[in-house]
Amino acid sequence: MLPRPGEKPGAPPIRLQPPGTIPGQGRAASGRPSAPRLLERRRHAAAFPLLSPPFPWCGSGVAAPRSLRCRPAASTAGRGRERKGRERRWRLPRGCSLASGRRAAASPPPPRAMALPLPLPEAVALLAAFLLLLLLLICVIAHVTAIKMPALHRYEEEKFFINSEGRKESVPSIHDPPTKELSVVVPSYNEEDRLPLMMDEAMDFLEKRQKQDPSFTYEVIVVDDGSKDQTTKVAMKYCKKYGSDKVRVLSLVKNRGKGGAVRMGVFISRGKTILMADADGATKFADIEKVEEGLKNLQPWPNQMAISCGSRAHLEKDSIAKRSYFRTLLMYGFHFLVWFLCVKEIRDTQCGFKLFTREAALRTFSTLHVERWAFDVELLYIAQHLRIPIAEVAVNWTEIEGSKLVPFWSWLQMGRDLLFIRLRYMTGAWQLETRKWLTHADTNLSDYSWAPA
Repeated sequence: MLPRPGEKPGAPPIRLQPPGTIPGQGRAASGRPSAPRLLERRRHAAAFPLLSPPFPWCGSGVAAPRSLRCRPAASTAGRGRERKGRERRWRLPRGCSLASGRRAAASPPPPRAMALPLPLPEAVALLAAFLLLLLLLICVIAHVTAIKMPALHRYEEEKFFINSEGRKESVPSIHDPPTKELSVVVPSYNEEDRLPLMMDEAMDFLEKRQKQDPSFTYEVIVVDDGSKDQTTKVAMKYCKKYGSDKVRVLSLVKNRGKGGAVRMGVFISRGKTILMADADGATKFADIEKVEEGLKNLQPWPNQMAISCGSRAHLEKDSIAKRSYFRTLLMYGFHFLVWFLCVKEIRDTQCGFKLFTREAALRTFSTLHVERWAFDVELLYIAQHLRIPIAEVAVNWTEIEGSKLVPFWSWLQMGRDLLFIRLRYMTGAWQLETRKWLTHADTNLSDYSWAPA
C-alpha cells in the first residue's frame, strides 16, 4: 500500500499489481505503455526515488554492481514481436526489500568533498600574489619606521660616574688612546643577587693575572641599565674595594636594553681589547684565555680588527635534552632565521662572551641600531659586511636561574628584529660606513653625531 505523493493520508493508496490487471491499463498502438501506466510509474518514482530502477545496493545508498542490480524479468511468452511488446517488470536484488529502500530514502546523503572555488593553478597564483603584496607592505613599514641614525643620546647624569670617594668624574671616550690592556663591560639589570658571584670570579682571575704579569692592566665597567633594585649599590662595593681605576659603575637613567647598555659601556672603555660578559656568570670567566687565543689567531699583524666569540654550540645536544619540546622548537626556528636572514658561518650568535679589538668595537657599535635581545645578530651582521674576521671559540657555560628572557615573547621580538634588520639594510634605511664621528674638545666625550663620509 503506497500513498500518493502530495495527497492527504485519507486518499486511496496505489496498489502495485501485475501489468494488465489495473483497469484502463493498456498499450498504445505503437507498443508503448499507455498514459495511465506512465503516470503511475512517475508517481511511484517521485515517492520512492531509491526504490525506482535501478535499486540501491541493499538500502545503503551505494549502487550495486551491474550484475546484481534489478533487471527485467525473463518473459515466458513467445519470441519475436510479442516479447518486444510485453511490459517489463522489475525485480528487487537478493537481500533488498521495500523497507530497506525506505530507510535509505530517509537517511541523509553522504557528505561530498568540498570543491575549490578556483582551479588549483589560479589559487596558487593568487596566494603568491598575496604573499608578494604582504612582503612589499612589510618592506614599506620597515623602511618608514626606521631611524636612520642610532639612538645615542646621553642624559647629563650619564656623562659622569661616581668614584670610590663619592666624587663625580667625567667618563672617557673610546676615541682616546687606550690606557688599559683589557676592559670588561658587564651589562646589568636587576642583578643584585647574581652579580656578586660573577664579580668575585672575575676579580679573582684578573687580580691573579696582574700579580703574575705586573704589566697587565684592566678595568671592569658595570653598566646598571635602569635597575629597580640595589644593583648599583652592589657594584659600588667592588668599586670601593678595588678602587675606581679598576671598577667603574655607570648608571643609566632609563632602561635601554642589553645592547644599549653594552654600547654605553664600550664607548667609555679604555682597553686595547674589550670583553663583553654577562652579569649572571653563566660563562666561566677563565675562558677569556680561550677567546684571547682565538683573537690572536685572527691578527697576522698588530692593530688589525678582529672579534672572538664564545660559543655554546658544542653543548647543544645536552641543552636539548634538558629543554622542553617547545623551547627546542623555538631555538631551532631562531637559528634558522639567523642563518637565513642575517649571519652565516656562526653557530651561536647569542653567547654573551665576546672579545673585540678596540677598532672593531668602535666600527660595529657605532652603527648598531638594535638595543634589545637581537643586538648580537646585528653586531655580527655589521662585522661580516665590514669584513672583520670573526672566530668562534667553545666555552664552558652553565644555566643560571633568574633569566630575564621570557621564552615565547622574547623569541617573537627577536624574530621581528631579525626580519627588520635584513629589510632595513636591504632597502637602504640603515647604511654601513656612510658616517664618521664628530668629536667635541670641550667635553672630552663624543656627542655621537655623524656627518656624511
